[in-house]
Amino acid sequence: MKAIMTFRVILVVSFVLAISYTSGLSQEIASSFQFPIENYLSSITQRFGEENPEFLDEQGDAKRHVADDLDGEASVTPVVAAANGKVMLSEKSDCRKGGWGHVLVIEHILPGGSRVNSIYGHLEPDSIQVSQNEYVTIGQEIGKVGCYAECDWGDHLHFGIRRGEFGAPVGRKPPWLFGYLPKDEFPGN
Repeated sequence: MKAIMTFRVILVVSFVLAISYTSGLSQEIASSFQFPIENYLSSITQRFGEENPEFLDEQGDAKRHVADDLDGEASVTPVVAAANGKVMLSEKSDCRKGGWGHVLVIEHILPGGSRVNSIYGHLEPDSIQVSQNEYVTIGQEIGKVGCYAECDWGDHLHFGIRRGEFGAPVGRKPPWLFGYLPKDEFPGN
């Protein structure tokens, strides 16, 4: 009799966990996307794929930008999550040493089960409103444009989308997180 009661308790607990997991999963599906700042198209200062002679590969060729840079006012222009997802990385680094300022990466699960990541670089560190391992919803403010004191490029948001899984544990920088790539490594070459 004791074994049967234990089985029933385990079965009930497993069922409740399955329901909780399923409902959490449906909340994080990214069924639609939006731009992370207002006036996105008119705010672009450097486009995805443009060469930048300030960043050279080993052969001395200009690397290509893997995102859009968007003009904004530091500590003022809000940045929102482009879609429902999970914050996988929230990290501050020094722009003067090739870093991103404060960068957030959010992984999104698409309706078919595949994944993409949205990258938000050069955020104002004191404005970050989300944490690693936290789920966000489309349009939720995650921070503000930054980089005002650390970058020579002026206030802006570095925003990109990358196909595929995050590829690292939460809080660890994935191997694919770069602002520029050599021409021979650039997507489509």
